[in-house]
Amino acid sequence: MSNSIFDMIMGQLDGDKLRQLGQQAGTDEGKAKQGMQAVIPVLLGAMERNAGDGAGAQALKSALEKDHDGSILDNLGDFLGNPEQGNGSGILKHVLGERKGKVEERLAQRSGLEQGALGKLMELAAPLVMGALGQQQKQAGGFNTDMLGELLGKQREASESGGGILGMAADMLDSDGDGDIMDDLGGIAGKLFGR
Repeated sequence: MSNSIFDMIMGQLDGDKLRQLGQQAGTDEGKAKQGMQAVIPVLLGAMERNAGDGAGAQALKSALEKDHDGSILDNLGDFLGNPEQGNGSGILKHVLGERKGKVEERLAQRSGLEQGALGKLMELAAPLVMGALGQQQKQAGGFNTDMLGELLGKQREASESGGGILGMAADMLDSDGDGDIMDDLGGIAGKLFGR
């Protein structure tokens, strides 16, 4: 899983960066780390679902090409000092749509984190996930929509082979196939936090 987006992001979040994350979200360093470990897989799982649709994959590809070249990960301190520049709320609107509030609520209930802090961590994580995708796109010399879907699928496979939580989150985003991830988030969060 050394190339996983989850590991790319979490590997950069040392003590200072986690403290900054916590300050931005109004929580402590430990809870900031716990929250990021929960929201990154859920965001990746939601992006994978969106990329399964032709229009969703094209919108994601266009956003990567236009706004997310991966440089955010090279300047993480600057981003954490001024997170509005990452447009996390706009990314979440595209990725989760109207489900955003319910996603926050369910994950907060299961994780024990305050919903406002969890929502802020989601806003902070979204540009980082897009930046990591952008870096991988750059390294690959560009993606077509099929390649993007495959990459997101590989994130799940890599996590599953490493016993990670991304695969579980992606699989459970809509485990009953009804098109609604909300009924599955309780199960995701319960497994993520051992409750």
